[in-house]
Amino acid sequence: MIVIDQYGSALSNVSVNWVIVSGGGGLSAPATPSDLNGVAQVTYTAGPTAGSATISATVAGLGTLTFTATIT
Repeated sequence: MIVIDQYGSALSNVSVNWVIVSGGGGLSAPATPSDLNGVAQVTYTAGPTAGSATISATVAGLGTLTFTATIT
C-alpha cells in the first residue's frame, strides 16, 4: 500500500496495521512503517485451505484498505 497525504505526496514512517479479516493464514508482522516512497508492505502466507482471504491495512486517521487473495 502507498501512504499519501491530501496533496498526493508520499508519507514516510507512517505505521500501517495489518489484520487477516477472514481466510486464515499468517502475516509477517502486525504493523509496518511506510518507507521514503510511502510504501508499506507485509508478507501474507496462506493457510492450507483453498478459498479466499481478506486482509485489511489501516492507518490511524486516514482509513482502511481491504485486499482479497484467492487461495488455490
